[in-house]
Amino acid sequence: MLSAIEITATILEGKTTAVEQLETHSARVDAVNPKFNVLVWQDREGAMAEARAATRKRPEGRARCGCTVCQSP
Repeated sequence: MLSAIEITATILEGKTTAVEQLETHSARVDAVNPKFNVLVWQDREGAMAEARAATRKRPEGRARCGCTVCQSP
């Protein structure tokens, strides 16, 4: 499992997309949540809409959120 900073770096480097990361993490939640019942509500549609928007912006070089990772050269 990568940290949030590492995931952000892979997205910024073009190694993966926000959509791919969301799909990966959603599958993991589906696999483990029934045992632990930690997440009682999820906005998967909203999260996917945000991931698609971020993925569309990335090729244009506009995927910058303002954090120190995104501001890195």
